Amino acid sequence: MEKYSKFTFFKFPHPELASNINIVKPKTSKKGAKRNSPVETYAWLRERMDKLGFTSLEQVAAETGINRGNIYRYFTQEQRPSVALVDPLCQALKVTPQVLLIGLGVWDKP
Repeated sequence: MEKYSKFTFFKFPHPELASNINIVKPKTSKKGAKRNSPVETYAWLRERMDKLGFTSLEQVAAETGINRGNIYRYFTQEQRPSVALVDPLCQALKVTPQVLLIGLGVWDKP
């Protein structure tokens, strides 16, 4: 363990792999199952926004109370939203949690 400022961090044992920590390829539960790619996820969001009359991520952010940058990161699959944020996203986009998770590329497509 090394100390940096006031926080203690775990030193990753394989520095060459440390740069890939944030890149998480979702694992499917079924053979041949398919999940949305980041491009498909963002296209799904834009389609929902158009259908509901949202013209910008700022409007979705205002409706959900979630930072616009975070919403962008969720729908480009750079990050996954916490469980607590699923409900506000579902309400704003008027979808069920399952549909949202499929849209986010977290759950296998039917």
